[in-house]
Amino acid sequence: MPLRRLAPLFAFSVAIGAGVACDPAEDEAPECGGDPALVSAGDLPDTAAAGDMMTLAFEVEFFEFSGDGGGHEGHDHGDHDHGDEHEDHGDHDDEKVSVTSEETGCFVGHVHVYLDDLMTDPVAQLTTESGEVMLPADVEAGEHRLIMRLHDATHRIIEPQVVLEHTFTVQ
Repeated sequence: MPLRRLAPLFAFSVAIGAGVACDPAEDEAPECGGDPALVSAGDLPDTAAAGDMMTLAFEVEFFEFSGDGGGHEGHDHGDHDHGDEHEDHGDHDDEKVSVTSEETGCFVGHVHVYLDDLMTDPVAQLTTESGEVMLPADVEAGEHRLIMRLHDATHRIIEPQVVLEHTFTVQ
């Protein structure tokens, strides 16, 4: 067979071979597989005392903890007022902070932990799957709620909001 006739056949086989060697799925963005969920915070007590430590062990779905230590684990707010500092971190450059994992496409962030009300400063911000939260020393006796909410790496609330609550009694 003359070489001129083989050239188109050779080009066609090279194109097909290149297609087999290159998996189009490798070039696609990763898929997380679902919406973030805060499934559990571990085995939390039904009763506590003011100033007690509560150990949280989170179980999440389609969410990854940043683990960067920037979450103020067990942060004591003392007598100073943070206002809305934790909700609007305007000093972050959203273009420079990744809020999703390159490997999975899932949100990356942390959990803000509140006592009784989402409109107050968090009592802690945890960037890992487990950590301790200290109840304020001046918390009044009675029924209270520990409210945990997922936030992305820029401290923005993940929408729709992902919240888990635990009711307990301070004695």
